Amino acid sequence: MRFISPLLRDVRETSELAARLNQMNADGDLMRFYTRNQTVVAVADIPADPVSQDQIRRMLGYFSSTVDGVNSLLQKDFGGCTAHETTVPSLLKH
Repeated sequence: MRFISPLLRDVRETSELAARLNQMNADGDLMRFYTRNQTVVAVADIPADPVSQDQIRRMLGYFSSTVDGVNSLLQKDFGGCTAHETTVPSLLKH
């Protein structure tokens, strides 16, 4: 099973960014980070057999909390736009 999420878009793919992502990949064992088409992407793979709902729930929670922190740090250092906007459109008529 694979979890995948874009973190930043419109980011310059520099050697400094590649070095940071390589370091993050070397430091962790559950998640990987890479760039593609000016987008930083996070991916995590877990074995699909056997898999339980509890295992999926825990991994999704870990994945979500990790990428929420990483995108802000990378944006601060390398620019770009967060891939997921948190602004909720208004449902009220104006």
